[in-house]
Amino acid sequence: MTLQDCEIRVRLRADQGSAELALASYLSSKDTLYPPKDMVMIALMGYWLPLAQKHKSGVVDDECINSSIYRLKLHIEYLEKMLQNKITREDVKGSKLEKASKPLDKPEKWENPFG
Repeated sequence: MTLQDCEIRVRLRADQGSAELALASYLSSKDTLYPPKDMVMIALMGYWLPLAQKHKSGVVDDECINSSIYRLKLHIEYLEKMLQNKITREDVKGSKLEKASKPLDKPEKWENPFG
């Protein structure tokens, strides 16, 4: 496969104390679970990859949709655990959540990473 570079730049101006500024500040910090580029791609692939695929080729394959659903379900599980204050960085490292969060993972079916 031939590699191709693509550059995306985002410049943000937001109200002090806004959610957007908090997110940008977090992604710019050194205290993230993954490198910021990976975190952005993980989020974009979960939400927008099927639409990008449809835009590019006119169709979306089932594997792409299943992969996006899987990523979103894993993130929902993660957020639910945060609400219960039961999740730590150690829970993520080495778990199915970490493995599924890699930008190129395409699971065939969804598995619950927390049991």
